[in-house]
Amino acid sequence: MTDEDQVVVGGLRVPGLLLKVIREDRWVAPSGQALLASIFGEAPQHPTFYKVNGMVRENQSWHSDMDPETREWYVGSKSLESPPGDIDPARSLLIGDMGPDQPFALDYRASDSDPSVIYLRSDNGWVEIAPNIRALLSMLRLV
Repeated sequence: MTDEDQVVVGGLRVPGLLLKVIREDRWVAPSGQALLASIFGEAPQHPTFYKVNGMVRENQSWHSDMDPETREWYVGSKSLESPPGDIDPARSLLIGDMGPDQPFALDYRASDSDPSVIYLRSDNGWVEIAPNIRALLSMLRLV
């Protein structure tokens, strides 16, 4: 991929492998709930995998001012039992959701070039579901 092929959303570079899968129209939720439930730890309600335009739209509101109560609920708090527990909206990029209030995101806090993938579980805040996008795509059987 060339520099011209890079996409930046909210100041964060979308990983090249994810862009490749999006451009090949393979970035779609697999049919059947069993695979998604095994990866995300709970059954999806209405999974949506964002294309680039969807990422831009969803992340505009994510990075803008939220009212304090909503922000506190979405950001969460650190957890040693189920890390990370929280998220930094300025260092994350929403890439999809499993239903209402069930987003998943790239978490760039540990690495700008190889972010982990985290998910907002309904029962215990943000949890890491994959060490990077390559691992997630492999679990989803998209690569």
